Formats: sequence, structure tokens, C-alpha cells
Amino acid sequence: MPRLSPAVEAVLGGLRGRIRRYVWIEGLGAAAAWLAAAFWASLAIDWLFEPSREVRGMLLAAAAVVLAGVLFRLIGRRIFVPLTDGNMATLLERRFPHLDDSLLTSVTLTRRRAEDSGCDRRMLARTCREAERRLAAVTLPDVFNPMPLRRKVVLAACLAAAIAGLAVAAPETLDTWGRRNLLFSDELWPRKIRLEPVGFDEDRVAKVASGADFDLIVQAFRGDTELPVAPDSVEVRYRIEGGARGRHTMTRLGVGSASLEILQEYGYTFRGVLSPVRFDVVGGDVRLSDYQIQVVPNPTLTKVELEFAYPAYMDRPRRTVPVAGATQVPVGTRLTVHGRANKKLDSVRIECSAADKKGSRLRVLGGESLRPAAPGSPMPWNPWSATRPF
Repeated sequence: MPRLSPAVEAVLGGLRGRIRRYVWIEGLGAAAAWLAAAFWASLAIDWLFEPSREVRGMLLAAAAVVLAGVLFRLIGRRIFVPLTDGNMATLLERRFPHLDDSLLTSVTLTRRRAEDSGCDRRMLARTCREAERRLAAVTLPDVFNPMPLRRKVVLAACLAAAIAGLAVAAPETLDTWGRRNLLFSDELWPRKIRLEPVGFDEDRVAKVASGADFDLIVQAFRGDTELPVAPDSVEVRYRIEGGARGRHTMTRLGVGSASLEILQEYGYTFRGVLSPVRFDVVGGDVRLSDYQIQVVPNPTLTKVELEFAYPAYMDRPRRTVPVAGATQVPVGTRLTVHGRANKKLDSVRIECSAADKKGSRLRVLGGESLRPAAPGSPMPWNPWSATRPF
């Protein structure tokens, strides 16, 4: 039974090896391009938003999942597929029509047993020689379209070169990225300044009574540079729940402190807040994200009572009366105001008018002046007392 010549076997084996190498290079090139692109994307996100450790972990896990998918799709799913001589002959016949089925016929029939070939031996030998002759004009590189592979390799090389350039020009940036995104450190990126909204808790939330104005104050502090420079402008970008979006440049307030601890303050007033507001603050090289203004019902007082402790010269016993309108208070009386509030109070503003205007007083009480509720009270009590006689 005729056999394929060594030259034909070499061409088929060479094509098989080139296909395997193409698969490996394409897959590894795509994986390298993805890793480099994921690095630049995570660097930009981390520098702009400084997300929490949990968010950074999710981004790293997502990058790993995509990398595994790329490796499986471009390498794992293809590298173990059997590549027979028949497959190689079919590929060459399609790419080079001048072979005229001589190669595929030779490969197919020489792989059969003599009794199963169903053809004349001399005719098969002639076909094998014809296939070898025509195959001499075939160049294996022409089988492949090099452009997709070149694009992946060039893209991966450019992105990797950019990372290498960053490592040389700004190694501290690469170190900070590694500590934050691979070791999950909580250190912050170096900034020229630091911005901090006033009056927000650790969850970046502040509260305002429904319908009231909210004065947003942002303070600029010294950053990580020796010569701190306050930003020329600070912008607030907000989103009203169920409503509009907007952005405004905040107003500069004063000129900062002499000690440079606070470089500058900026302010903006949200008028008549009725719905929750989420906002970001952008200034200089800093962006503060996802701050919230929550709307709460206005506090109300019920069962307001006045407890009179009259001066000694009046020789009158202490008494408590409900508030039903304007109430006169004798001069020198120590007055305690009791009330029941629908929520915990931080402060109470008391305005006391006088007929001659000179005796008018404004008192803002808070802290120790707002004593806790009495034990066993059915509702929170927030009594308070003035510390000086009226």
C-alpha cells in the first residue's frame, strides 16, 4: 500500500504545530492585553473614587473571572482538540485550490487498510506523487490571517510597555496601587489637598428637617505636598431622589485659617429639601463620592409645661402650668420648661420677648441642658431648664 512521502508528512506536521502555536500566542496575548487593561482601569477607578476594601476585592475577583474566561475560550477549549492529518489536508485544500483534492485523497486513502481502499495501488501512488509535487508550492504562513494575532500582540505590548513606563517614571504610584488592590491596604492616595464635608457621620450621611434649607460646608485641608494650594473651585454634583440632577460651583467662604490647617471653606445651600439628596464633591485632584442628605420629619413638641420657681421676695410656692399661649414670667423667676418630643433633640431654641425690648433673650440649649427622659415614661421626654433666672 503506498504511503505519504516524508515531505508531505512534514508539511502536515508543520501546519499542526503552527496551529498549536497560534492558539497559545493568541490566547496569551489576549490574556496579557486584558490584564494590562484591567490594571489601567482599576488604577483610574481607585485613584478617582478610592473605593472601600470590599469594592476593590470585587473588582479584583471580576478581573480574575474574566481572565479565566479568556484563557478557557481561546486556549483551553481549543488546544486539546485533535488535529488529524485529514483535518490538515482539508484546511490546505480550502486555502490552496490548486491542490485539486490530490492531498486530501492521498491522506484519506493511505490511512485505510489495503483491502478497504477500493482503488488501484498504482493510481494511488501516482496521486500521492502529484500531491507532493503540488504541495511544494505551498507556504504554510499563507494559511493564516496574521492581522487578528498581530492586533492582540501589539495591544498587549503597548499596554505592558505603558505599565513599565509607569514603574520607571512613578514607582510610588505602582506601589500604592499594589498595596491597595493586591494587599487591600486602607491607605489613601497622595493628594495635593484633602476635602471634608462638615456635619456628616462615618456613613457619609447628614439629616435635615423636611422643607428646611441645608447648608453644605466643605473644608479644604493640607494634603501630601509641602506647598498646599487650595483649589480655585469646588463643585457639588447632586442627584435628587425621584427628581433632577444638577451641578453647582460652591462659594468660597472667607480666606481660610492663619495656621493653614484649614486652607479654605466652600459653601452651597440646598433650598427647601423635601427628598433625599445624593451628591459628590469635586475639587482639585479630589473627588468625594456618595454623600447623602436624608430628610426627616420636623420635630414636634406636645404637653409643654412651665415650672415656676418664684424668687424669695414673692413668697410663693413652686408650681407647674401648661402652656396655652403667651405667659408672663415675673423677674427673677427660675423657669424650667418641660415638653414631650417625637424624637431625640440635639438642641432647643427659646425666644423670650419683653415689653421694653431690652429684656428680650434668645437661648439655645443643648447637651446637659436637655436631660434624658424620665424612667418609665410612655414617650421620650426631653425636659430642659434655663440656667439663669428670667
